[in-house]
Amino acid sequence: MQNGPTLRINFSYNLDDDDLGDDRYVIERNAFWNSQNTIDWFQKRGYTLYKPEYQDDCLSRTFVPRLPFVEDIHEGEYPYAAYDGRPALSDETVPLRAHESRGKVAFAQDSRNRHVAIKLVRLKTDEHHIAEFLKTQPLELLKENCVLPVLDILPIDDFCFVVMPRWGPGIISPEHRTIKEMLQMMHDALKGLAFLHRHNIIHGDIKLDNLLEDDFRDSFYSPDTGLRVRRRAAGHARYAIFDFDYSRKIPQEIDRRNYWVSVQSRYACGTFNLTKDYAQGELEYNPFITEVGNLGVLFSTYFQHVIPYLPVLAPFIDMLTTHKIHQRFTASEALEFFENFYADLSEEELGKYLPAWDTAPYPRPYYDCDRWASVPPHLAKKWAIYREPPLSLKTRLLRKLFEHDWLYYPKVILLRQFLAKIPKIWRAAICLVSS
Repeated sequence: MQNGPTLRINFSYNLDDDDLGDDRYVIERNAFWNSQNTIDWFQKRGYTLYKPEYQDDCLSRTFVPRLPFVEDIHEGEYPYAAYDGRPALSDETVPLRAHESRGKVAFAQDSRNRHVAIKLVRLKTDEHHIAEFLKTQPLELLKENCVLPVLDILPIDDFCFVVMPRWGPGIISPEHRTIKEMLQMMHDALKGLAFLHRHNIIHGDIKLDNLLEDDFRDSFYSPDTGLRVRRRAAGHARYAIFDFDYSRKIPQEIDRRNYWVSVQSRYACGTFNLTKDYAQGELEYNPFITEVGNLGVLFSTYFQHVIPYLPVLAPFIDMLTTHKIHQRFTASEALEFFENFYADLSEEELGKYLPAWDTAPYPRPYYDCDRWASVPPHLAKKWAIYREPPLSLKTRLLRKLFEHDWLYYPKVILLRQFLAKIPKIWRAAICLVSS
């Protein structure tokens, strides 16, 4: 049993508090992380917390290592990331500076001077249960399946501290240079989502910010991305899914394909309905299907300009985002399709440089992008079964109807009930006229 200072969480700690426009939550949390009592508590357990970049700044969102580190390029050993700790290349760069805007995560060095991230998590929540699950998984399994591992869990009252390796954010900075580099990121994201879904874990917030790359430098500002560029070119870069704020783990025996929950559920938040799956006034949604669509939207947003150079992305993205949600790929089906077409690509094709990302104008929405315009006719015919069909008149009308802000629940329920009766009324009228 550990002796020493006792910690208490004496501030509000709910997802609903994360309005970044209200700085008092950040001040309260940072005051906790920066207190000498907290520093000593973690020190007793082998972790030396980073310090605020500006001492005694309770609103600080940037932090720097408290212990010295080797100021050169360090190649990490999994699960610990590589880092570029060279002296500042400009007046604005601070080596290994960390950035965290909400005060929910602290950074530290362990007893072997390896860099970790520490998140405060409420006990007996889905996030806590998922952290416990990940901690029991072999590191090699998590490495292969691209989910950030949990290294340690430190309980405290009704909370715990979840310790993870520090990896780097901003995975499209700089832009991927070749087809192979781009596909590595896509492959790892697919593997991570498929692994979570196999274990009936709904991530709930699939977006670019919740993917990390296994290198870091100054996370707030650094114009030098040389380490990341070199690791990608050498095939050493790896990506992982993390952050389970909005996640939940359902019993393993539940069939994911038939798991539907109310759109009014407290889980219908995070990154929700990017694919307009529930823009027709639906009362329920399937979160597994939804987040496959979210990943498809991410791929479309950042890589739709690559389709002329890699036409197979057209049917692939269509099957991730199709409005025919019962025909949409599952995460495992998407991974299998991806690995099949990847295996057929030659080294010459993989080595092709990507065109510049078309940021002006901003990439068209996934549903308004003509992905098939550059697909050769013989391939379009071969992949026709994967092509997204046009929206029906009914779907277009329902989307138009339910886009109005005034049409909130319970009005949606009443309207959906009325619309469901129309076919019956119509059939009854035809029978009456024909009798």
